[in-house]
Amino acid sequence: MSAPVRLRATGWNAVKTLTFERTEGTGTAKVDVLIGTKTSGELVEWRINVAKPTTISSTVLKSTGWGGFTSLSSGYCGSHPSGRSLLGITAAGAAAVYFDANRTDRRGTDIKGGSLGSLGWTAKGYGQ
Repeated sequence: MSAPVRLRATGWNAVKTLTFERTEGTGTAKVDVLIGTKTSGELVEWRINVAKPTTISSTVLKSTGWGGFTSLSSGYCGSHPSGRSLLGITAAGAAAVYFDANRTDRRGTDIKGGSLGSLGWTAKGYGQ
């Protein structure tokens, strides 16, 4: 473990959910990838350069529809290793599941899925 490093200090106030998903790349191109939601309803992916952790880029994968989730988890699919599953849970206990067929393309156009309805799941889900 290395010593803690402070990331960018501003721009995080609208983040509603956030979870670590994976590390990709090597050397100075190595990045940690996080995924989460914002209070505006966006689904966003953040990429933090490991060599320069104050260098953070973000991509909006979906611009609306994600603001109701109080918890977001990302998972691996053995049948589709280049994809990712996303589980969103609301405070009222509803859940939704989505599948992103290509987790590395930085586009949300291939994210499909939707609501599972009210399941009574009021606990939070956490990343992988």
